[in-house]
Amino acid sequence: MSYITANRPVLQQTHYITNARAHYWYNFYSRTLERHVRLYGEDFCLVINGSTAYDDAYVLPFKCVKDFFSPDYIDAHGRWMGDVEGVTVRLWRKGKPGKSIGAGEFHNAFHLFGHNSLTPA
Repeated sequence: MSYITANRPVLQQTHYITNARAHYWYNFYSRTLERHVRLYGEDFCLVINGSTAYDDAYVLPFKCVKDFFSPDYIDAHGRWMGDVEGVTVRLWRKGKPGKSIGAGEFHNAFHLFGHNSLTPA
């Protein structure tokens, strides 16, 4: 079982977790993100969980990626969509050029959660 799966009940109280789909496709909904910002300011992470069986997650501190998830990339369904290839997190929207950020330092970066009561990684 992955770290995110084992600790999800505690983690999702503060952090925004999404499970990646086939080919590491993910989405984050703008309304959910707005709620997290109202509650926690910039002190939370966006998590792209690639597996429930083994550790393969990107733990993105919101304060580091907030400009990447810009309003102009929100689609008609109110979400950001993208994928992960290698250690690159990509974001795309129909009619706009894709954009990407290197996220190698955030792969399985569970220490960024700061919770002491979680299962050890």
